[in-house]
Amino acid sequence: MSFSQTGTLSAAWLPVPRRSTSGGATGEHARPNLLVGHFPLEGRGAGDFCVIYGNVFQDNPTGEALLQGVGNAALYNNLFLNPGGDAVRIQPHNRLRRAVAIFLETVIAGGVGIALAKGEPGYARYIGRNAIFAAEPLRAEQAAENFLASLDQARRELVAPVVDPAKRDFAPRPGALASGAALPDDVRRRPDAGLDFQGLRRLGATVGACQPPAGQALRRPCR
Repeated sequence: MSFSQTGTLSAAWLPVPRRSTSGGATGEHARPNLLVGHFPLEGRGAGDFCVIYGNVFQDNPTGEALLQGVGNAALYNNLFLNPGGDAVRIQPHNRLRRAVAIFLETVIAGGVGIALAKGEPGYARYIGRNAIFAAEPLRAEQAAENFLASLDQARRELVAPVVDPAKRDFAPRPGALASGAALPDDVRRRPDAGLDFQGLRRLGATVGACQPPAGQALRRPCR
């Protein structure tokens, strides 16, 4: 797994998972593919943010989610593929969750796509512009505009949402997953939030981590 550095809007610096592919452990060691704990409750570091973008999370057949976190965390431009279970769970782990932003994600899950448990009062949360295909796409008290659909509909909306890494392409089909919703200013200022999963500048308003293939010369599959 590779790391780069970025930070919160107050310029606190943190390691950030980027451009990695993660699979889950099995047996007695079963855990989420990525577990993100909480920051200090007060003092230095209490306002820091963990920023996770540009990764592939796939396959956790153990009953655990692909990613479990508490906050403060921002997740965007990732691909989540877990036909046998849940994708993203933001929930208490020693502490209630704090500030969370989840946006421009493409999620395919046999269980829950994105679940956001109740958190501490006074902390912002934003879930928007995600493309979620799952048995239960979204479990949250409040969310912005997202595309929510069943697993079966993924084949109608995405180019090739298959398990085989050599054949899949999670880009939306031309005309699919369009959105007129704008990201909030504080969300847009996250590092590389104006790019898609492949690092290309976003040219239109769509939901999910990938852009449609139309009009892109020498386009690579989004996988």
